[in-house]
Amino acid sequence: MIFNNVRFMMTAMNLRRTMAGLLSAALVSFIALFPVNRADATAGENPVKIGVLAFRGHEYAVSMWTSTAEYLSAQLPQYSFLIVPLRFEEINPAVEKGEVDFILANSSIYVELEYYYGVNRIATMKNFTSEGGYTTVFGGVIFTRSDRMDIQELSDLRGKSFMAVDETSFGGWRVAWRQLKENGIDPYKEFASLKFGGTHDDVVYAVRDGAVDAGTVRTDILERMSHDGKIEMRTFRILNQKIHEGFPYVISTRLYPEWPFAKVRHTPDELAQKVAVALMNMPEESPAVRNAKIAGWTIPLDYGPVHESLRVLRVGPYKDYGKITLLDAVRFYWYWLALGIVLIVGTFGVAVYVIRLNKGLRRVTSELEESQRGLELKVSERTAELRTMYEELEKEIAERRRAEAVVRERDERLRLLLGSVFEAIYGMDIDGNCTFCNAACLNLLGYEREEDLLGKNMHQLIHHSHADGRKYPWEKCRINRMFREKQGIHVDDEVLWRSDGSCFSAEYWAYPIIKNNLVIGCVVTFIDITDRRKMEEEMTKTQKLESLGVLAGGIAHDFNNILTAIVGNISMVMMQVNPVDELYAKLKEIENASVRAKDLTRQLITFSKGGAPVRKAASLVNVIKEPAVFALRGSNVRCEFSMSENLWSAEIDEGQISQVIHNLVLNAKQAMPSGGIIQINAENVSLDPENAMAIEGGNYVKITVADQGGGIPKEHLKKIFDPYFTTKEKGSGLGLAATYAIIRNHEGYVTAESSGRGGGATFTLYLPASEKQVSGEKAAEDVMSAGSGRVLVMDDEEMVRYVAGEMLRKLGYAVEYARNGEETLEMYKSASESGQPFDIVIMDLTIPGGLGGRETIQRLLETDPGARALVSSGYSDDPVMADYRKFGFAGVLIKPYKINQLSEEVRKVMSSRP
Repeated sequence: MIFNNVRFMMTAMNLRRTMAGLLSAALVSFIALFPVNRADATAGENPVKIGVLAFRGHEYAVSMWTSTAEYLSAQLPQYSFLIVPLRFEEINPAVEKGEVDFILANSSIYVELEYYYGVNRIATMKNFTSEGGYTTVFGGVIFTRSDRMDIQELSDLRGKSFMAVDETSFGGWRVAWRQLKENGIDPYKEFASLKFGGTHDDVVYAVRDGAVDAGTVRTDILERMSHDGKIEMRTFRILNQKIHEGFPYVISTRLYPEWPFAKVRHTPDELAQKVAVALMNMPEESPAVRNAKIAGWTIPLDYGPVHESLRVLRVGPYKDYGKITLLDAVRFYWYWLALGIVLIVGTFGVAVYVIRLNKGLRRVTSELEESQRGLELKVSERTAELRTMYEELEKEIAERRRAEAVVRERDERLRLLLGSVFEAIYGMDIDGNCTFCNAACLNLLGYEREEDLLGKNMHQLIHHSHADGRKYPWEKCRINRMFREKQGIHVDDEVLWRSDGSCFSAEYWAYPIIKNNLVIGCVVTFIDITDRRKMEEEMTKTQKLESLGVLAGGIAHDFNNILTAIVGNISMVMMQVNPVDELYAKLKEIENASVRAKDLTRQLITFSKGGAPVRKAASLVNVIKEPAVFALRGSNVRCEFSMSENLWSAEIDEGQISQVIHNLVLNAKQAMPSGGIIQINAENVSLDPENAMAIEGGNYVKITVADQGGGIPKEHLKKIFDPYFTTKEKGSGLGLAATYAIIRNHEGYVTAESSGRGGGATFTLYLPASEKQVSGEKAAEDVMSAGSGRVLVMDDEEMVRYVAGEMLRKLGYAVEYARNGEETLEMYKSASESGQPFDIVIMDLTIPGGLGGRETIQRLLETDPGARALVSSGYSDDPVMADYRKFGFAGVLIKPYKINQLSEEVRKVMSSRP
């Protein structure tokens, strides 16, 4: 009888397992295993807890599955889903006490929970692969360091230290344990030590760092850690490596079904069904999919292979499988004892025993047949119920698709709105990957499609380096800091990189997206500020130039005062030397060089301050020749001049036009480093009112300066007169810009021509001709007018006062001195009251710390409207010097001046007295 019961129990267990497998296979194409016969959970914000195996630590589990909880909360708004991370040893107590409503753990833990606590799977995970597909199976990886030459095969692990994740971890220990057992290795006896690290990451680090000789983790861990930059795959050697068709990861074991999503016993079936529907419909682009690093969910698989593995290892529900105790031996083999007794008693007892045994077998057979018929009936009923549920599921999926169409329409409107915004906008998740972008973003960055950016790491794509090429680590990025501090930022001193490898100055604003007090991403808006930066740089250059102009003006004033003393003294010495004497020629050369020196500061002053020219009728012959010859001294370049015999005069500022010629000749010389000839021509031309230069019609003097250099590239011709434009390594870009400004201030025109192919360059100037007659320059230099009268010289520089007085005395005038306007006014008044008035006053325009010429002449004319005064200054570009009569002066002297120039100007003013 006991034998019959034992066989019945064993047969029943096998039948139950067989039917369970059949039932699982029959339900593969459906969503849930339980009939919808329980009341739904209370509507509202009901908390639903999802227990998750924290196989890589609590924080990693929360970061992986929080988006899944948020997704389920959004799909089932009457519930609030929460993630509860559990260590291996915490899972069984949490399920047993009902502390969680759903459980997400590895396959072997699920089998134990199914056996002991009645949990049931509703979906199986689809694990995302690096090739873009997915897999629903996994296994284990047994590995060591690649430099461990003593470990090549599994058999080499004997006597070595070994680490796994946890004794209950399926992928992190049990699948590898089974493989070792099949290879004849008992890890608990043959390893030098067997440790458990608690998480997969800790096992990998322990092997990498040499803390243990070898270890095992589930498949895809090594690849994911390598993708995250935590390890390098080449550091490890895979032992017993297998190839399973279609499986993308390195593996050392059999394949088993992936993690199941299961309901615990107390969870309502209707809620489980809704959760299953939501999981099956989870979009591939959902944050829940991306953050969990999976491809979604599918219908639950058959976990028979997991049962088989646990049975082979004698763990979990199979830990006592196949063991026979003394009591079991008595229960199983007592009949042999009884048989012996019966044999002793006699054949009759044997016959009775056989009859009873046959009767028991018939009863067991009958019960089994009845049980099978009942099971078939239940399967048929459940199949019908599942068919009904499947039809309802199809209806719900159709409704969901309609809702998704509405969402897509809303997204399209949002996309159109973003596309119409001028500013470039893109979004990022917490991993730095692009979640959306608008058309302006694509255009500025040089991409054609959204797919070129979506899912890509934006820092690595457009923000990876500084403008000078230095790497810009993500840890130091201000957007990363914004994620940490949860505060928006504004940045305008960085660059972004285009798809073609170029960068541009950008101004951007980044704001975090916060949900439930957690940053889940950010929105970045940016614009190209390259033009603004250039404008700011130009303004800075202009400001510097203005400052330089002010400085140069001060230098010119002081320098010209010094030159006045030099030129004046030389002029007086030359009066005492015979013109045919060699000493006279040397003095003349010194005089010309001294006068030329004042032009060194005029170029920058003219361009930066835009001073009006001090114009007078002059012959252009010497104005052209002298600066040209001066610019070529000591060089291997010479000038050839061609001047019209009756070249018209022009009303010009001789110093400024000399500066123009000097600039053009100097540029021509620099264009011919190997030497050559510069051809300078001057001729008379008449222009029609409708001329190509767009200047007034009339008579002009046309001057051309042509060189034999390499020429000017065609693309540069339109920019050569722009401020700061230069092709020279040490050029300032001001020479031609000053030339242009001077010619325009003379109502003239300047142009440049060049083939750009070694044919040289030609600059052409047009200056308005003047009808005024010009007296011979030689006569003006040699003839000085003696005079008489009283002259008051006002200048703050003693040496200027002295040399001016000496020159005036040589010319026959009586001279007195004043240091500033205050002294001048007082001395002028005293002289007039004493009956010995001054005939003329020579005033310095600028007196530091006192009254200068402009203020003094106004006060002087108020007391004596008939007063006559000459204005004198080294600031040749000052408006007073250009239009001195407007300010009350009768004449002008530009420092430095020679004795003949002083004589001529004083004579003119003296003769203008009534």
